[in-house]
Amino acid sequence: VVHRDIKPENVLVDRKGRVKIADFGLAKILGYDAEAARLTAEGQIMGTPHYMAPEQVERPLSVDHRADIYSLGVVFYEMLTGRKPYSADTPAAILLKQATEPLPRPSQFTRDLPEKVEKLLLKALTRNPEDRYASMAEFAKALESAASGQQPPASEQTPKRKTTSPRPKMEEKSRAEPIETEKAHDTQATVDQQWEDSAPK
Repeated sequence: VVHRDIKPENVLVDRKGRVKIADFGLAKILGYDAEAARLTAEGQIMGTPHYMAPEQVERPLSVDHRADIYSLGVVFYEMLTGRKPYSADTPAAILLKQATEPLPRPSQFTRDLPEKVEKLLLKALTRNPEDRYASMAEFAKALESAASGQQPPASEQTPKRKTTSPRPKMEEKSRAEPIETEKAHDTQATVDQQWEDSAPK
């Protein structure tokens, strides 16, 4: 099911903190939706301009679940910045801005926004559906990871270079000691031999 009208007014939270989506009046059942096809063919706009994905205007017959990912991205964008990505006086002007202007980066309005949160918003709000998250589950996983502050998997981390620590001086000294001792022993033997040779017989 594609909702096609995800917006704050349709996102409800009950007393137990459970989130529920309301108002399925524009919902589309993937695979068969003759009524929605008829409405689209008649040129009716399906959605709320501030939260509509670009393809809901440009290619309404090919809209799929990724349009809902875009709309939910707008909701999160508004929650984090206090404003919508595109605003204008009329619905047509909003859609024109969306089609012609680059997406304002969320960090322009929320300075302490973590980079990984901004990246996931930008991915959810790309114009091309192919560049968004492949599923709502993938989007949810990215959100959970960003909220928990998890580090990327070990396979994605940059491997650290191994450094060779300098050999301790004590070890060098201990290696030198037997040589010095052996040298001292040879010197003492030479002195003793010379003493014996010079002693009266």
